[in-house]
This record gives sequence, structure tokens and C-alpha cells, in this order.
Amino acid sequence: MHRVANCNFGPVVQLVRMPACHAGGRGFESRPDRINPTKRWVFLFYRMKQVFLIIVSIFSSIAVYPCDLCNDFVGFDTGYKQNAIGIMFSTSCFKGRHSHENEVQNHSHSSNSLLIEQYKTWSAWGRWYFMDKFNFLAKVNFSDNYEMSNTNEIDRISGVGDLTLLVNYLLLNDKVFDEAGGCKHLLIAGLGCVAPTGQYQKINTNGELNPLMQPGTGAFGGLFNVQYVIRKEKLSFNSLLDYRVNAYNIDKYRISNSFNCTSLISYELISSSFNLQASGGAFFEQAGMDLQDNMYLSNTGGAAVFAHLGLDVYIKQISIGAAGRLPVYEKLNGIQGNNQARIVVRSRVAF
Repeated sequence: MHRVANCNFGPVVQLVRMPACHAGGRGFESRPDRINPTKRWVFLFYRMKQVFLIIVSIFSSIAVYPCDLCNDFVGFDTGYKQNAIGIMFSTSCFKGRHSHENEVQNHSHSSNSLLIEQYKTWSAWGRWYFMDKFNFLAKVNFSDNYEMSNTNEIDRISGVGDLTLLVNYLLLNDKVFDEAGGCKHLLIAGLGCVAPTGQYQKINTNGELNPLMQPGTGAFGGLFNVQYVIRKEKLSFNSLLDYRVNAYNIDKYRISNSFNCTSLISYELISSSFNLQASGGAFFEQAGMDLQDNMYLSNTGGAAVFAHLGLDVYIKQISIGAAGRLPVYEKLNGIQGNNQARIVVRSRVAF
């Protein structure tokens, strides 16, 4: 295992992220406090790890994916039964102020400095229908993560992220009729994981190894999701739930398990040359505390709710869209920076 002499997992303030469905972002973590997990949670973790290893062995022939592809979803996908490839850019930001002496000493800024943590991610993804009711999705990221004190950049790490894969199964594709016409129903379930192919031991400009600024995680992760869609003429409702399970990496660090939910109402305007789809709704994310050496990091994890607005344009087989998420509520553990607005821009070609 590669180690650097001045790597620091001790009581040094680090900025880290709360697991989000999309491109990361966890808030601010000052590291001195750790909480020993109870025996019950240790037992549940190892039991979950055993179940996860069985799932990985079953799906090893088709590989594995995380919830990051949720970013490509903004409403009823008009090409949901088509193969597709796409690119996506997403960004998230956290801001906060700290007054801890160690923080000032290790980051060389005053106690009243505004700390900014920015995550930018470029993604390439593809979707393939290999059977009538099955599709396979794959995605790889390139991340550029940096930390600033006021206007001065004090840390920056960039590189290729983990490979993520997912298999979806179409459980329901039916039309229900009523007095006012018909509604289209879709129910899709997915199972996958994250393969630790990304860089996760890059040293920052302070000579430290910050595990949560890394492009990759260094550990396998499992993903379970369910998506329900109901559409009536030009109006649709779409809800996506996903749960992600993470394992320890070689540095004995484990990103917490996370739960995310997106619920949107979409309206489609159809013309002779293009379709325009507007969507609005809410996004919820929740994560527990991360662990280092079987000890909880008390200033990680929490819950947040975002208002979501999106707009997509479909021209034949090509779509271009953007979405924004504005935080409306958050309850974070310990001392962390506040969520700021998040932006996603994407393009897709179906075939």
C-alpha cells in the first residue's frame, strides 16, 4: 500500500463531502472528534458486507454502477427504450466559516476566512438494451475538486474517477384507462455497483491525503434503485429512489451509505421540429457518518432537501438539457459548510 510520510488522518480540519446522488459534495469536516460505533452497527455492517459480496459475485459477469446517473434523469425520458450515449457536467459547492486553531495553523488563513469547497465533474455514459426489458448502463467521471480560502486556492485534486455500472429491469410497462383517457405507467428496478478504478491516493498541496477530495473512492460500492413513472398525455410524474452501500478502502476509510430520492413533475411541449420538456420538483439526500479505522467521523453526513428545476430540448435523436437544484433545507452533523446551488448540464444521442 502506497503511503506518504506526511499524510495526515489526525486532528486536522479537512473539507469533505456528504454523499450526493450526483457529483459529490459533503460539507466541511474538522476531524478531531471520533465516535466508536456500537457492536450492533459493526455486526450490521459486516452482515451487509457479506450480502454485498454475494451480489457482486452474481453480477461479476456484467460488472457493476452508482447513483450518479440520476443526474441524467430530469423527467419522462422520451427515448427510454433506445440505446444512447451522452456526456454530462455537474458542479456542487459548499461554503462556511471556521475558527478552530488547528484549522488556522494547517491551512494558513485567519479564523474568519470564508472556506469554499467546489466539486466539478465531467461524465461520459452509455445505455444499451441487450434484452426487451433489460438495459445496461455504464459511466466514468473526471473530477476537478478544489478548496479556497476567500479568493485564494489552498488545495486542488483532479483525476479520473471510478467506473460505475448498472443493470435495470423493466417491471411494468402498461397503460391504464379511465373515463378521461389513458395513463402510461413504468416501473423500473436496478442493481449495480461501483468498481474502484479511479485515483484515490493523490496527495494535496499541503502534503496530506484527504480521502474525500479524491476523484475515486478506492472501494467497491453497491447500488439499489427503483423508478416509477406515470404519464398522461403531455404531463408526467417521475420518482426515483436509490440506496448506495460502500465498503472500506485499503486506507481503512469508508464513505457512509446514502439514500437519495428525486420526485419531479414534467410537462412536454411538442412541435413539428422539436420537443421541449420542463420539469420541477424536489431532491432529497441523506447519509450517515463516514468511518476511519472503525471510528465515526462526527462532522460528516446529514440530510438536505433541494428544489429542482430542469429544461430539456429533444431534436430527433439528440437531446440537450440543464437542471438546477437550490437548497431549501439541511440538517448536517457537526460543523459543516452550507450547501449551495447545484447545476447539471447534459447532452445525449439516442440510436
